[in-house]
Amino acid sequence: MKYRIITILLLMVLPQISSAQQLKLFSGEIRGIASQQQVMVMDFMERYFSALLMKNQTDMMTQLADDKVYFRKGKPTDLRHVSEDMPVEISLVDKYYVVNWNKENAPFVTVVFPAQFDLIFGLRQDEAQKQLKDVICNVRQQRVTPNPPNDLKEEGGLFISHNSHFELESLNDAKYYQQTGNEYTPIFSSAFKEYSAANLFQGLVPSDGYRLYIEQTVYGMKTSNYTITLSQWLDYCAWLGLKVYFAVEEERVDGLLAIVLVHSEDFNFNHMLSVVIPDSFTTNRQVVLKARLTSYIPTHNLKNLYQKETKKRKRIQWQ
Repeated sequence: MKYRIITILLLMVLPQISSAQQLKLFSGEIRGIASQQQVMVMDFMERYFSALLMKNQTDMMTQLADDKVYFRKGKPTDLRHVSEDMPVEISLVDKYYVVNWNKENAPFVTVVFPAQFDLIFGLRQDEAQKQLKDVICNVRQQRVTPNPPNDLKEEGGLFISHNSHFELESLNDAKYYQQTGNEYTPIFSSAFKEYSAANLFQGLVPSDGYRLYIEQTVYGMKTSNYTITLSQWLDYCAWLGLKVYFAVEEERVDGLLAIVLVHSEDFNFNHMLSVVIPDSFTTNRQVVLKARLTSYIPTHNLKNLYQKETKKRKRIQWQ
């Protein structure tokens, strides 16, 4: 069982509910110290339950059932009685959020809902796809170049950090370093193009100057074409807490053909880039990286899509 828990002691600010007033469940102070993912969950809860509490009982229960939102303890109207001294616990358990308020050391209200992007964002998949470019472009710089990890393993004179892969060994989160004196620095040279490309998309080396020309598949078998900077893409991934997996599929005359998959555990979706990285990328930061983007892929659909993308390529095989 995958289990991740985020515990926060919240001061609840709960005004009187009316048809013209949104339920206020989380204080500005708490929002100020929460992660972006936590803030988005808080936004969802306030928006969702404000609208829900305006419905009659029959419509309320129908919507909860349709959205797979459950009250293990209490009922929706009990949210009006949550006091500011009640601690709240937000947990992510097996692709479901569990939000629990305690009163006098016992559960008072416990709500469970899917960690599902369309529910939490309040957008259908096609709407989220259309807005993705604007979301990417509006993210402020988020990244801080990480220090070399403590789990480096030496392989052939190089040092590798490799913690996880996505469904297959080749599509992984590996980062590559070389040792100079007592320091470890990310590999970025024409002698190690595959490792350098992985480090570039993992945000280990400067990305200023690189541009991504994107052909994004959108609903209705259409495409949306636009150019962003690689820095904007990496900032977006950092902002939303996306896990980056990288694999080189083949070497071509126009460069490396790679798959970049970014996974959201918090909201259960994936973006997949099939990107051509020109041979000169380690020496020329003005090159354009051409990518085909499939966005907001539900995790259960990802394997079939990936097989379609790679069915004519022999380098990567599903296990």
